[in-house]
Amino acid sequence: MMKILVVEDERLLADSLQTLLTGRGFSVDTANDGLTGLEYAKTDVYDLVILDVMMPGLDGYTVASRLRAEHHAVPILMLTAKSDLMDRVAGLNAGADYYLTKPFDSRELLACVGALLRRQGEQVDELTFGNTALDLSAGMLRCGSKSVRLSAREFDVMRILLQAKGGNVSKETLLERVWGFDSNAVENHVEVYAGFLRKKLASIGSNVRIEAIRRLGYHLEVAEGMIRKLRVKLVCILMALLTVMLGVTFGLVLHFTQQSLEAESLRTLEALANNWQTASSPGLDDGTRVPYFALEINARGDIITTRGGYFDLSDREKLQKLIDIAVNSEDDIGEVPDYGLRFYRVVTRTSWRVVFADTSAETTTLHSLIRTLAIASAAALAVFFVMSLLLARWLVRPVARAWDQQRQFVADASHELKTPLTVILTNAELLQAPGYDAPARSRFAGSILTMSQQMRGLVESLLELARVDAGRAQDAQTELDLSALVNDALLPFEPVLFEAGHTLTARVEDGIRVRGNATQLRQVVEILLDNARKYAQPGGWVLLTLARQGGRHCVLSVADPGAPLTPQECRDIFKRFYRVDHVRAMNHSYGLGLAIAARIAEAHHGRIWAESSGGINTFYFTMPI
Repeated sequence: MMKILVVEDERLLADSLQTLLTGRGFSVDTANDGLTGLEYAKTDVYDLVILDVMMPGLDGYTVASRLRAEHHAVPILMLTAKSDLMDRVAGLNAGADYYLTKPFDSRELLACVGALLRRQGEQVDELTFGNTALDLSAGMLRCGSKSVRLSAREFDVMRILLQAKGGNVSKETLLERVWGFDSNAVENHVEVYAGFLRKKLASIGSNVRIEAIRRLGYHLEVAEGMIRKLRVKLVCILMALLTVMLGVTFGLVLHFTQQSLEAESLRTLEALANNWQTASSPGLDDGTRVPYFALEINARGDIITTRGGYFDLSDREKLQKLIDIAVNSEDDIGEVPDYGLRFYRVVTRTSWRVVFADTSAETTTLHSLIRTLAIASAAALAVFFVMSLLLARWLVRPVARAWDQQRQFVADASHELKTPLTVILTNAELLQAPGYDAPARSRFAGSILTMSQQMRGLVESLLELARVDAGRAQDAQTELDLSALVNDALLPFEPVLFEAGHTLTARVEDGIRVRGNATQLRQVVEILLDNARKYAQPGGWVLLTLARQGGRHCVLSVADPGAPLTPQECRDIFKRFYRVDHVRAMNHSYGLGLAIAARIAEAHHGRIWAESSGGINTFYFTMPI
C-alpha cells in the first residue's frame, strides 16, 4: 500500500483530500503546518508528498527545498491558489515535481498523483545503501558479484528501509505498508522478517546492518558508520574522563592556592594584631609581604592611632565605615569585599585594635592562576583529543577486524551449506515425482544421504570451531605425555594412509610432557595427518616428527610432497573456509580443519604455520613444555 503525506493548513481541504485518496487505496497522513509536515516527511517513508504553499510556520517552498537539501527523493506535488508564472517557477526550483493550481478537479489531482507515482517507479531501477543495492525490477539484493532473491514481503520491508535512507521506520509503519490494515500480522512478524533480511545481507557480504531501536523501530546502518560511531563514543568517553580529571585537579590546585594565600594573610594579621608594636610606622621594614594598615579605636568608636604606611589613611569617612563594619561584626575575622580588605580584630580592656590587609593581590594571583589553568587545560584537551583519536582508532581496529571476520564467516558458512542443501531438496523432489524406477530412486536417496553426511560434517566442524573460540581448550588442561598422545593418534591413520598409497614415517621423541587439553591436542595431530592424506601426491610419503626445541618448547611437524604452496597460501590456509583448490571437493574438506588447529594452538599458547620448499609442504605446530 502506497503512502501519501498531505500538508495543507486548511483542515477541511486536508480531510477531503485524505478521504479522496484513501478511497483510492492509498494510506494518507495529514499535517496542518509546514513545520509538522517537514517533520513527518523526514521521519516516515512516503511515496508522495502533496504540499500547500501558503502555510503557518514554514511555507511550502521552504519545506520542499529542505527535503531536497537532505536528499529526500520523494515526489512533491504542490497545491496552491497562486497561479502566477513566477510562483510556479519558484515552486519547481524549490524541488516540486508538479504544480497544481487551486481550484482543481479531483480527477485532475488523481491523474497527477498517478503520473508522479508511475514516474517514480520508472525512474528508479534500484535503491542503494552502503555497498548494497536492491534491484526493484528483479527483486534481488546485490552486493558486488553476490546476490540473493527476496520474497515479496522481504522485498517490501527492505524497500521501505532503503527509502528511509538510514532514518527510523516504526514497526507500525512496516505493518501498515507491508501487511496492510486488515492483516492479522503483529509486530513479531516484522521482527521475523528483519531477521530473515539480516541473514541474507550477511550471506552476500553486505556492510549494511538492520538495527533495532527500542520504541523507534528499525533503521539501516553501514558497518563502517557503526565503527565510526564506536570511535566517537570512545573519544567522547576519554575526553569526558580527562575533563573531569582536569577539572578536579585544577579545582584542587585553585582551592589550596586560595587557602594558602588566605592563611598567609591571616597569619600576618594575627601577628600584627597581637604584637601591636610590630604594626610599625611608615618606612620601617617589618618583614610582612601583605599590604596592611592598623587602627586602634576607643570605647566611643573614635580612632586613637593609625599604623601602617601602605594606605592613605586621611579619608576619615572611609575609615569610619571600615571601623563600623569591623566593630559590629560578630566574628573577629572578616571580609570587606567592597573595599577589597580583610580584617582581624582584637579587643583589649580599653580599646579595639583592628588590622586590615589588602586582598587585591590574592584576587590578582587567583585570576592569573585561573587564566594559566584555563590555557593549560585547553592545551591538554587539544593534545589529548588528538591522542584519543589515535587511541580510539587503535582500540576499535580489532573490533572492526572481528566484525569483518564475522560477516565473512556467516557468508562463507551460508555459501558452503547452499550446495548440499540444494542437492538434498532437488533429490527429495525427484523422489516424490512419479515415473522413476527403483534404481533411480535409490540413487536419489543415496545423493541425499551423501549430502546429509557432508552437511553433518560441516556443522560438526562449525560447532568444534565455536567450542575452541569459546576457550574451552583452556578449561580442561592437564599435565599429559604428548609423545604417547601422538603415537596413539598415529595408529588409526596407518591403514588409512596405506590404503591411499602413502607411506607413513613417524619420528617421535619420548618423554615430552606438556600441559594442555588432550582431546584438542590429539585433534591437531589428526587434522595435520588428514590434511596430508588429502593433499599428498599419490604414492608419496608422509613424515611426522615430534621433538624438543630448546629447553622450553616442542615442535610437531607433518611433511609430505604435494603441490607447492605460495607464501600467501601458507598464510591464508589457516583462515576459515580457505581451500587451496578453491573447489568444493567430495573429500569432506570444508576449509575449517586448519582454522580449528590454529585456534587450538592459540589456546595452548603455541603457534602453527606452514612452509613449502622443493615440492615438500610442511606444517609446524609448536607449544611450551
